[in-house]
Amino acid sequence: GRPTASAAVLFDLEDSGDPISIDELRGRILERALAYDVFRLGFSRGKWRKPLVQRASEAELADNVDQVFVGTESDALAWVSRLMSSQLTGSTPRWRISLLNQERPKRQRIVVCAHHVLSDGIAAAGFGALFADGSPEQLRHFDRFLTADRFELGPVDKSDAKRAIRALRTSWHEGSARPRWPSPKSGRHEVGYLSVPTVELLRKATQRSASVGESIL
Repeated sequence: GRPTASAAVLFDLEDSGDPISIDELRGRILERALAYDVFRLGFSRGKWRKPLVQRASEAELADNVDQVFVGTESDALAWVSRLMSSQLTGSTPRWRISLLNQERPKRQRIVVCAHHVLSDGIAAAGFGALFADGSPEQLRHFDRFLTADRFELGPVDKSDAKRAIRALRTSWHEGSARPRWPSPKSGRHEVGYLSVPTVELLRKATQRSASVGESIL
């Protein structure tokens, strides 16, 4: 199979308070997503056809929030592996959020799975704006992750588009001619996990003059 083009981030919820319900989480995410256009963006067609940019409706946003129940920590990691082995369905929006409920020990996590067209431009902290606790004033610091000028695109010059398509075809053919990694004998995608404090991750990325994603890879 083809590798997934998505990234997943797990947010641990504190176990000192009451567990969050799926209705509460879905309602908060819907309210926050409607406030930022970037969370409503989706695309259809593409590849060799001109992409069609769409905005998700309230119903589509709500449908992209669900919950999962697992028994143990190993069950939770196995579920994340299956998630990363499958493609995101649908075109709008290009993310999915799941409330992962673990029974033994009791634990809740919010799992964000986003297509790389979003995860390449939005840091994990940006997705936190969809469900983090806080007043409107406290949540305003998320704006720098979600309203930057890089999300605003003007008209694309036709000659630039043609050069980009030629370059993509060339790199695609060159890559196809090289030896490929062998497929896993099990037929399953292999998934790696990394847990690191955000401050430490940002510090190391800055030292390497790299983005957070480049530093992890």
